Amino acid sequence: MIAVARVAERGLGAALIPKQRSDSWFESTSLVQLFEHELLTRSTPYLVCRQEDHDNEVIQVFREWVLENFADGR
Repeated sequence: MIAVARVAERGLGAALIPKQRSDSWFESTSLVQLFEHELLTRSTPYLVCRQEDHDNEVIQVFREWVLENFADGR
């Protein structure tokens, strides 16, 4: 899980990570949540990326795909 977050932190993509693992990244602003929605699972992953990549077109397309396919808690 940490490796996936490190990839996003380096600007190589976005990551779904559990909230309890993400708090320190959010506090340091090295990663930001891409949207307010939470996936309803036994864990609570977040889609995150670096602040400067938040408006990246590829990430936004992926974000929209996640919302379209998982926002209803499937």
